[in-house]
Amino acid sequence: MTRRVRGVGAAAVLGLCACASGPRAEVRAEVAERDVAGALVAYERVRGSDGADAALLRDVAALVLEEAVAGTDLAVRDAALSQLRRGRERSRAVLARLAAHEDEAVRAAALELQASAGDELARAQLRASLDSTDQVARAAAQGALDPRVPADLSALHDALVDPSARVRRAAALRLRLAEPFDDVRVALELAARVDPSTTVRVAALQALARQGAEAFHALRDRLADPEPGVRMATLLALHVCDPAQARGVLSGFLATPPSPDSLEAARLLAARGVEGGEGGVEAARAADYLLAALSHEDEPLRSQAAVAVSSLPTLFTPHPVDGMPRFQAALLARLQQETTRHTRLLLAQTLLRSSDTAPQAEVALRELLAGDDVPAVMAATALARLGDAAALARLDVALTDSRATHRRIAASALTWDAGDPDRARAALGDEDALVRVAVAGGILSAH
Repeated sequence: MTRRVRGVGAAAVLGLCACASGPRAEVRAEVAERDVAGALVAYERVRGSDGADAALLRDVAALVLEEAVAGTDLAVRDAALSQLRRGRERSRAVLARLAAHEDEAVRAAALELQASAGDELARAQLRASLDSTDQVARAAAQGALDPRVPADLSALHDALVDPSARVRRAAALRLRLAEPFDDVRVALELAARVDPSTTVRVAALQALARQGAEAFHALRDRLADPEPGVRMATLLALHVCDPAQARGVLSGFLATPPSPDSLEAARLLAARGVEGGEGGVEAARAADYLLAALSHEDEPLRSQAAVAVSSLPTLFTPHPVDGMPRFQAALLARLQQETTRHTRLLLAQTLLRSSDTAPQAEVALRELLAGDDVPAVMAATALARLGDAAALARLDVALTDSRATHRRIAASALTWDAGDPDRARAALGDEDALVRVAVAGGILSAH
């Protein structure tokens, strides 16, 4: 009798365990079947009975990212790979599956991520795609090459004239690791000057900046490039290549009316120098130039100046004479006068970082919440980091907005900024692939 009772009790316990694990097992079964919609429905049942389960939700998010990488939309694939890179160890299983995918381009993309994390076996496997007929696979394979090895350096040099701009860009980016070498410098100078793709020219400039002072004059010539993005990249490349020579070139912009190029030059000067130290005079002039541009009549220039000022390392450092942070008063005054919502948002986000001006910044951000535009959602993002209930509610609304841009911002904000990935779980089934990727990345990496 006793044995029988114990047996029945044991069976009951096993039955209870089976019931408890059943809904979770159903989620995992749907994930194994690669059914995101079914997994989300099953997860809601788990959540309804037992509450949120972060680990289980991560399984669904991992599937969403895996499907995005395996898809044919390269923009979505690149976005998903970026999220998997951020996921680090939590991305390991997904990348292992993708590295065995039947599609060579998908396989190469996963192997490239594994190789960049130090996986030498993945690097060796990736080299098999160097001669692929698929340009996406061939571009990923450039990540297997080590420019410090002569044969690999030669292969990267040759890839700078590949028919595919994607491959040329990948090769140029890889050459950022190359030691200064005449043949490489000349090839990069040519690519920076004549390549028809803007992204390739920018990548070539980034690599050329690390080729030593001999590259400086060729870099300076690219300040005449017709593409604004290339000119902006050139300013930074000059700064990296030879800071002392670059200071003279960049300072010349301070004598010109504000423009995208001059504001970037001022930002680089102001970020480098410390008053009283090397470059201190130029740094002070550049900072004043940026502050003056905050009142410019052109709104895009005011916005760029606000971004530039917000990036300065001494932004909230007390002044050695009066003890007051140099830029706070100017930024606060500009915030009180600014009427354009986008620039007002940038100023408030910056001032929120200081305890002295955070109260005024919060007031401005709450005023922005009332809008129906991107600044309203971004204001909610900033306030969500503080746990603001109204901001969280605004992000909930944005997550169901008809505009995909609003949903993408809200998905990222709820997972990364608010630290509440479960709150954004419905976006895993969004009709827009980039929304799905944004929320999946946040869920996968959330603590």
